[in-house]
Amino acid sequence: KLIHALQTEQNTAVRSKLVDSVGEVGCAVLEASENQWPELHSFIVQCCQGEDAIFRGMGYTLLSKVSFSSESALHSNFDSFVGLVSQGLTDASAIVQSAAVDAAGSLIMVLGDEKSRRSQLQSLVPAVMSVLFSRVSDGDDARAEKILEEAIGMVTECAGLFKPYLKDTAELMLGILEKSEMEESVKASAVELLVCLCEALPGAVRKEGTVPSRLIPAGMRCLAELEESDANRWNSLKSDDDLESELCSNCKESLDRISCALNSKTVLGVMFAPNCIPAMIDSEDWRQRHAALTAIAQMAEGVAPVLLKDSQKVVTSSAIEKVIQRLQDPHYRVQWAAINTLGQLLTDLKPVIQARHHEAIVGGLMTVLNSSPHARVQAHAAASIVNFADECPQSIMQQHAVNILTQLVNVLSSPNVADIVLQEAVSGIAQIADTVGDNFVHFYDRIMPLLKQVLASHINDKEGVLRGRTMECISLVGLSVGREKFSQDASEVMQVLASMKLSSDDPNAVYLAEAWGRIASCLKEGFLPFLDTVLPPLFDMISQSAEECVGFADEEGDAGTGDQEQEVFVVGRKRYNVRTAAVEDKTTGLRLLLSYFDALNTGMMPYIQRVLEIAVPLQTYLFSDAVRTSVAPVIAACVKAMAEAQGKVTVNPALKGVTDNLIPKLCYAMNKEFEPMASEAMALCLSEIIKLAGPECLTDAFAADVMKSISVTWDEYVPRFDHRHDSLEDDGEEDIAAAVEAAGEGDVDALDAVIALFGQLVRARKESIWNLFQGYHNTFFKSVTSHHNSIRRVGLCLYIELLEGLAEAAEAYIGQMASMLINACNDKYIAVKQAAVFGLGICCQFGGASFAPHVPALLQFVQSAVATPVEEDAQGHFKDNAVSAVAKALQYQSQACGDAGQVISLVLSNSPLKFDVEEAVHVNKVLCSVIETGAIQALGSPSLWMHKVLSVFTSQVGTDACNAELQVRFGAVIKGLQSSLPAEVQAAAAQLTQEEQANLAKLVA
Repeated sequence: KLIHALQTEQNTAVRSKLVDSVGEVGCAVLEASENQWPELHSFIVQCCQGEDAIFRGMGYTLLSKVSFSSESALHSNFDSFVGLVSQGLTDASAIVQSAAVDAAGSLIMVLGDEKSRRSQLQSLVPAVMSVLFSRVSDGDDARAEKILEEAIGMVTECAGLFKPYLKDTAELMLGILEKSEMEESVKASAVELLVCLCEALPGAVRKEGTVPSRLIPAGMRCLAELEESDANRWNSLKSDDDLESELCSNCKESLDRISCALNSKTVLGVMFAPNCIPAMIDSEDWRQRHAALTAIAQMAEGVAPVLLKDSQKVVTSSAIEKVIQRLQDPHYRVQWAAINTLGQLLTDLKPVIQARHHEAIVGGLMTVLNSSPHARVQAHAAASIVNFADECPQSIMQQHAVNILTQLVNVLSSPNVADIVLQEAVSGIAQIADTVGDNFVHFYDRIMPLLKQVLASHINDKEGVLRGRTMECISLVGLSVGREKFSQDASEVMQVLASMKLSSDDPNAVYLAEAWGRIASCLKEGFLPFLDTVLPPLFDMISQSAEECVGFADEEGDAGTGDQEQEVFVVGRKRYNVRTAAVEDKTTGLRLLLSYFDALNTGMMPYIQRVLEIAVPLQTYLFSDAVRTSVAPVIAACVKAMAEAQGKVTVNPALKGVTDNLIPKLCYAMNKEFEPMASEAMALCLSEIIKLAGPECLTDAFAADVMKSISVTWDEYVPRFDHRHDSLEDDGEEDIAAAVEAAGEGDVDALDAVIALFGQLVRARKESIWNLFQGYHNTFFKSVTSHHNSIRRVGLCLYIELLEGLAEAAEAYIGQMASMLINACNDKYIAVKQAAVFGLGICCQFGGASFAPHVPALLQFVQSAVATPVEEDAQGHFKDNAVSAVAKALQYQSQACGDAGQVISLVLSNSPLKFDVEEAVHVNKVLCSVIETGAIQALGSPSLWMHKVLSVFTSQVGTDACNAELQVRFGAVIKGLQSSLPAEVQAAAAQLTQEEQANLAKLVA
């Protein structure tokens, strides 16, 4: 009936509604079963091939609507549908062409991932671009924009199809951007398509060159499209958004995205080409100067890796000097832009920019803060102090702290200062306190009274942001100076904070909660009386119901109305509006709750039941991976507090009751997780619980659950590397291997956490773990031979964790793994080699007679490996682990070592270890044993080795590699040598450096 109605309806509006209805019904029916409405596809083909353009357009519209529910039909009739769409793209009617573009987009989105289909789908791209060119030439902006939006979707889903046509596509988009009569929204869409191509095909875009060389200058020119405004109006605005054209705003964001996507010398070269930033920043037109500064700010993040290279030091210094000069620009808006750019550079190039240019930066900002008559300029100068102080080397911060704090205190003390200036001044003080730490005590007595005065005098809603910033500042100052100094004001401050009754949607609620958390960290157990005040609002913040955070979105995916920022979240065919602030509050609340556990630990015991009631369900909170990531350490902190509060007992019934509830729920959450940070947090949480609760918490069933979760997580993240490789290969990335590794860093972190969890499982179930592991062996062993460097490393590390966890019980399995580890020593990737030699050290320790035949191969490899100079930290860690493996061979496999003198010489000559503290400690203990037992005599005359021994011991005094126990042992060993070989010790000591001689005196004192 619907099809008949559609065939006979003459009214255009009604027919359009019928098309929508047929499309919706068709999707619903075909999703249930593609065989239930066989005549629908026939009708679509009939329409597309009809004589009436209206019916042809209607046919392509229906095809685009039902494609996502007709995958089987598309596969079965693929050639026919591609031919049909190609025919529509060359139709004489513009209406039919536009509908065919939609159909082409649907085909590409449904089938574009299938390599066997790509060549035919690729042929649709130039036809779509041809339709777009026609609409642009006709001046049909509405249809042109719609085609661009469809093309953006195609690029997002399957950018590789555009690679052969990159130059032509870029030329068309740039042509649109340069058409003065074109609507701004169309230009913005053209820019967006090019930016999407940069993000999806960075290698191909860099190689082709057209986009960066023309789009970046065009984008910079758009940044100069600014509206004039008088100073009073400008100072009343919170931002310049209302003074920018739509295209200007879009280009500003686009320059940022382009630089981050391409991240190359190419971008830097275009930015600082003579006709770009250098010409604009010295222009007589203030708009051009403003645009140049804005471009630097927007693109700094992306080009920062290049700017920080020594080879680009001249370019970097020149750019920073130009920005600093513009702090004194005659136009206040250029001044503001210069401050904004400087703040961005301080963030993106830290701490290098602070080290090289701190005098000019501080001098320029303080001058503006003192002299500008414009509140927004002053406030921004104060805000940039936060950027300067963040990660600024403390030695440099100390040089300027007095000057900066004096100016900021003057702001606080001055009458009639605008609130926005006060807000940023207070934040600047907070950041300096955080940076200089306990050195802030010298400024405390002058600044704290002013801060308390600001807090007390700004209590109405209009000044709420200032009140929140002041709470933040007071708590950071207290945390910096410490409990003893802050305690004189803490009680008064806490009484003021306790008197504040803030609703959960008050912007100060988060400031207040964070201030309480810092004060708790400062006062420790002195804060316990206030927990009944601070925790209930925090629990309310975290436990907001789903209805308060989430609602159903409309069909268009409207991201909310009113003042509340929302995001659309899609689950299957359902769309939800997620209230961003409410979800962020959950994350913030969980972070603060963790800070209370860190500060108070067992003091949180009365609240643990309530915390777990709130936290455990959030492990599977669908709408935010940040919430799922943040809740895991809170759960672990609860278990830690319980374990420490109830002491070490064989079986702790209360703790076991909690872990019996938690372990299966955590395993379930891990099995459903697909975000690496959340997976990492859950694995570490479960690992901590097993460690704290002990083997008793792991029944056979729970152990099987944990092992399954480890396998499921492994299977989630390892295949992603192959998928990325295939995708980057299609996209024309130049260095695919490096790009895959960079993109997979989060996945590797998750896998490393899973390995740590596996290690705890092994230690808890030594007797039965091998049988449990065998069922998953094939899953993990494939990783050891992967062609992805990081996956080979984590695969190897998992097996090493198994050996280390089994300890003495590992000897039965050493023979199966030794060859694998020795082969891995020759891997091309240094981190794999490091893992392999560490594993061989474990084999030496626990392998007994089973490993003895492999010791000569280990010694031969290390002898060769340590001869290579160390040029980077990764090589240093590898070398340290290699030497430590030999030390373990000497300690545990002495009978298999052959010439003891050669082995001892190998260890001694490569000591002290400088990169891996844990291995350095072990090697130091072995060297002590070698001397104590007299085995050192295998090196020959004491004059050949005495100086080296003394140098190794004395050079490590005061380092982490020489803990208190080792320092005593070093001293005892040297005293023994002084007693038995006094002349040799005296002669060797005379050759030590002054510092080593001073340390020698300490050791034998």
